[in-house]
Amino acid sequence: MAEIEERARELRRKAARFALFCAVESSDEAAARVNAAAVTWMQETLEDIAATALGMETAFREALLHAHQVDFLRASEADKQVRPFGREDSI
Repeated sequence: MAEIEERARELRRKAARFALFCAVESSDEAAARVNAAAVTWMQETLEDIAATALGMETAFREALLHAHQVDFLRASEADKQVRPFGREDSI
């Protein structure tokens, strides 16, 4: 996740430099509009990538938590089966 975030930050900086360059270099209004649209698309795409990476990390953590809960429940059930006649006293 950290690597993706770092790449996204790097690309955001490059997109900002590109936007600045285009603003300085654009001599006609049509080119300026096209460049502005391109920069907007790049920024939105980078936001989508960051959001996707965050969603993937969140889903992974939830799956990991669920797996640990399942393991705990299985161990709990196995422990109950070992105790004779349903005794709940400590072993």
